[in-house]
Amino acid sequence: MAFTPIKADDGKYVSLFPMDYLNCTQTWGANTLSHRNHQSDWIGSTHEYPYYACAPMRCYGITGSGYTWTTTEPVHTPTGLKYISIWVAHDNDANRAKVGTVINAGTLLGKTGVRGHVTGDHMHLDVAFGQSVATAYDHLSGDVNPTEAFYITDSYRIIN
Repeated sequence: MAFTPIKADDGKYVSLFPMDYLNCTQTWGANTLSHRNHQSDWIGSTHEYPYYACAPMRCYGITGSGYTWTTTEPVHTPTGLKYISIWVAHDNDANRAKVGTVINAGTLLGKTGVRGHVTGDHMHLDVAFGQSVATAYDHLSGDVNPTEAFYITDSYRIIN
């Protein structure tokens, strides 16, 4: 995979979806016990498929099966310039990050996996606008549909 972060003409990063392979196995808004109408599930083309940071991000939380990250600066989203926070789960590497870790745009955030309560290899994704918006062990406050936070294309261009 060649994940390349994109900066707009104003120097701000564009919020690209963190995987280059799109296969959604459970959509946002699904009413299940594990999702509570919020998160979505994604698989890659192989097991332990990588996903990346679209912008510089800081780890601000760790749960039993995942990590919570927030952008260190506002990014261009389909709904405007905003900070985004994500909770990702099921990465098999339980030691991938520590609270306070800051990573550069394009850095590996994790890989799909089976850590926690799962039925198969995938990435569990929850996304919200703002910084440090976790209010529970396993989801974000005010979470939004991923289509509101991420561009799915790498051809997006913002011109001032």
